[in-house]
Amino acid sequence: MAKVLLDSTFLLPTLGIMVEDVEDEELRLMIRLRDRVEYYCLNHSLIEVLGKVARCIVRDPHVLDIIKIGLRSLLESGTYRWINPNVQASLIALELRVKGHRDMIDNMLYAAAMTGNMYLLSKDDALLRFLKNNSYDTSFIVQVKELVKILEK
Repeated sequence: MAKVLLDSTFLLPTLGIMVEDVEDEELRLMIRLRDRVEYYCLNHSLIEVLGKVARCIVRDPHVLDIIKIGLRSLLESGTYRWINPNVQASLIALELRVKGHRDMIDNMLYAAAMTGNMYLLSKDDALLRFLKNNSYDTSFIVQVKELVKILEK
């Protein structure tokens, strides 16, 4: 089974929050892949997700019921494995920050995927650009359709 670490962008739809960058087709493909992948989430991503969720609740308090169901799915369904970064990943994330990439959640995601031999499912062009400009390995950062092709080989 392939191990896939999810960027928070891919967690938000489970909470009923639609993201412009994530197409319905991609979500359907991710569901189809469940028998071939293990989806991992960084505990740190939950902080980022809850911040975005809070803004939605402020705008529309009625979404809270949907969010409760989504949180149960994320945290209790067993579909997602929640992990913490190890020391090596933390040091790599810190190195990225020192070199100029300010988003520590993204830095942690990259480092955890790299040290955990996982694919990183991310649509973060700024992170990808930074990594390439600084000669970091980006071969394991994928989009949903790329992941499908990789797993069909």
